[in-house]
Amino acid sequence: MLEPDPGSMHALVDSAFRVKAYKWILDQVGRKAQAALEVHQGYIDEDETEGELKLFAGGCVVDAARHRIVPMGLDAVGSAMWATLTSSIDTDQWHVKCLEKVSESMCYAQVDVVNGIGDDESLVLNILVQKVTTPDRFVIVMRTVAEDHVYPLPKQSITFSVSGWIVLDRKTATPQMRFGVDRTLRQTTRVRSLFRCRATRESHTHPVATTVTTEDIDTYAEDKTFLSEWTMDTIITFFHLIDATNTANFEKIEALFKQKR
Repeated sequence: MLEPDPGSMHALVDSAFRVKAYKWILDQVGRKAQAALEVHQGYIDEDETEGELKLFAGGCVVDAARHRIVPMGLDAVGSAMWATLTSSIDTDQWHVKCLEKVSESMCYAQVDVVNGIGDDESLVLNILVQKVTTPDRFVIVMRTVAEDHVYPLPKQSITFSVSGWIVLDRKTATPQMRFGVDRTLRQTTRVRSLFRCRATRESHTHPVATTVTTEDIDTYAEDKTFLSEWTMDTIITFFHLIDATNTANFEKIEALFKQKR
């Protein structure tokens, strides 16, 4: 099972054990990387590599999946994606800042999406991000933190939680024949992404059959529908913001890699 409790909220307190807490939270997510790939495979066929974002709603959870082949080497793609999630960003649309650089492979960041919840109400998230690298694979896992006494979140009408897995695998493009000679093999990277998202708000409570009216049940159903649609809209917003930043980082890092050759 991908998550025993998809709606669980992680909280951090001000103590000497914060780094251990960071590692524990990310370890729980990292252990589910293989399960995440299995869920991803159920959503998107192996040969569907166009990079289209696909959303799957089930109950109070929305999964977002994507599969694509990036025409760049694994090291460059991994570096670009890691930079997107951990570097400072300050635009009219969103802001990202690193709260704590725990290590070279772990970062605690805050993301602020302008008007992310509604007019004049930003969506602010504290997110733990970690990368794990091997010669032919680069894995990024992430998890939002609901409460933190050191880096408190503003009061928000909607709470948005995310667990995410991005798995990058090194691939070699099939060589093309030209004048009877194989062209130089070009490195590419397979990128599989899965994000499990959930939104809640104080009014979103499950009715108890012995105490509620038909109107209460209708209100609950409407609220549930609203949150599901809001979650999908929010995922799409994040997708466009991250994708645009990734593209810019791909170009920068590819240029740097070419200079080093």
